[in-house]
Amino acid sequence: MKLEKLLSRCDEETIQFLIGKDAFRFIQLLNKQDSVVTHVKDVLVELYSLEGLLLDKSKRNELIDLLRIKEVEELLKRLSKGTAKGDMYLSLKKKSFRRGSRDEGILFGYFETQVPPIEEIISPPRTEEVVGTYTLFPHQRTASKEILEKLKDDSCRVLLHMPTGSGKTRTAMHVIADYLM
Repeated sequence: MKLEKLLSRCDEETIQFLIGKDAFRFIQLLNKQDSVVTHVKDVLVELYSLEGLLLDKSKRNELIDLLRIKEVEELLKRLSKGTAKGDMYLSLKKKSFRRGSRDEGILFGYFETQVPPIEEIISPPRTEEVVGTYTLFPHQRTASKEILEKLKDDSCRVLLHMPTGSGKTRTAMHVIADYLM
């Protein structure tokens, strides 16, 4: 079934949900003479694309409600290779369509739509030199030096024990930064 054919079953309320009430009202104001629903369907496909409508769970669930019972049965049969029990519409809405999954391919294939490629966002690692605004207190510097000396020996473990509020975390982070450099 073509997704465009399914969209032709949309009533005004469904269209308002899919595109948003404010956008629907705006298009109504622009097209007073013509059929608003027809224009809104075009705008809907232009905004979200057919693939985008299927990827968005809330929009996909709204489209599932437009399917006839036999169409829901057919889609569920393709997805689960069996018959669904109970509320078939609810079963289909609860179904997870993870990106790149077999079920996603079946869903898009049923609506004769191409599965959009998964976009990989590769961002270069950020490195930034940070200069502390204040140094360690004398007791923290002493503890830090002792820890670093112990770590230079064959000893693999060190326990930093200081009173509450004396800056254990800050001292430990200083040691870690020095040790890794």
